Amino acid sequence: MAVIFSYELDGQSTGRELFGDDIRQMLEDDRLAWVHLDLNSPKISTWLSENVGYLGDPLLSALLANETRPRVSVSNDGLLLILRSVNQNSGSNPEDMVSIRLWIDSHRIISVQKRPSKAVEELCDDIRSGLAPKNSAEFIDQLLLKLLEGTSAEIETRVIAVDDIEDEIFETGKVQPVEKISLERRKNIILQRFIRPQKDVIQQIHNSDLSWINIEKQTAYYEIYQGYLRLSEELELNNERLRLSDDEVSKQTQERLNRNLYRISALSAIFLPLGFLTGLLGVNIGGMPGVSSSYAFGFFCFLLLLIFGFQVYLMRKFRWL
Repeated sequence: MAVIFSYELDGQSTGRELFGDDIRQMLEDDRLAWVHLDLNSPKISTWLSENVGYLGDPLLSALLANETRPRVSVSNDGLLLILRSVNQNSGSNPEDMVSIRLWIDSHRIISVQKRPSKAVEELCDDIRSGLAPKNSAEFIDQLLLKLLEGTSAEIETRVIAVDDIEDEIFETGKVQPVEKISLERRKNIILQRFIRPQKDVIQQIHNSDLSWINIEKQTAYYEIYQGYLRLSEELELNNERLRLSDDEVSKQTQERLNRNLYRISALSAIFLPLGFLTGLLGVNIGGMPGVSSSYAFGFFCFLLLLIFGFQVYLMRKFRWL
């Protein structure tokens, strides 16, 4: 079936579920109806043509298009909306965005989904609980609010993740793998890529001049726009914090490498003269001093220890060690 569910919204915060021929009748009447369709159904194109073909091929094609970038188009006192939200389905990756395509006018709401949307499910729960939107403008308000809440929760998770990274780097001095920081930056960028155009869409809805959107709802849309603007700013701040964390990790790594190189250089400096002496006296040619003396080896070892101790003393005195 192409239709997942359908409701008549009576303007009194309640709704009646529709089935079969009642759906087409409601779409032709002036009473408000919401029909939610499954884009995966092979019958969806036929259903749209038979029931709302009067909307025109361009609008119907837009509802079926694969494009999911948030956008808005005003036509015949109605809105074509494509919105996106974080994936809040169980076991899903939040960055794997869920899209909702909608046609909304004064008495028709047609929405299309390819995957389940938690915001849509919550709207259905509101209708069953007697908290249904009273008109199309309020429907947009409630849907956008639920999308904002879901996105806000995901961004709060991202902020906490960055907090944890900063605590480990700046407070404990523990060097985080660069891959972990890069992964968080990637998640932030994915969220930014959908929040920015969605924010612009909401601003366009706020500025639209439609007969069924009153001043009160335009104000509500502006508040939602401000919410998305705040989330966008939080993501930008998150990216800046991650950049600083990345710089700090690079700094700590470089400092540790420099310390290790310094220690290796110091050890090399200590053993260089000792190696020179042992190499010189190990040459198998005649005339080497102490060859016939039984005390020569002990004296040579004592000399090496003396030189070693003197080098360590000098390095500690000049704070090279």
